[in-house]
Amino acid sequence: MGIDHSVTILFVDDDQTMLALYRMLFRGEYHLLCVRNAREALMFLNNTISLVVTDDEMAGVSGRELIAAIHGTYPLMPTLLVSGKEQPPDYTGAFIRK
Repeated sequence: MGIDHSVTILFVDDDQTMLALYRMLFRGEYHLLCVRNAREALMFLNNTISLVVTDDEMAGVSGRELIAAIHGTYPLMPTLLVSGKEQPPDYTGAFIRK
């Protein structure tokens, strides 16, 4: 199966190993953008992004803060928060524990 260019997933994680894992899992299926922090993610963000998957614990801006910033500009943008810890009790969005 070829790459579905209609789906672009933006992965945000300061852990290079996780970004490499995402590339390995989804390469050949979707158009992928992988960045290491929230600042880089916001530079790539536009209406062509189908989904943003972000780590919660990153240096500088957390994943929750990034999602809030994204939804401030793109309120309907699908986002997924990923963490090695339990879901934060104050977070009600989509969440996956690594």
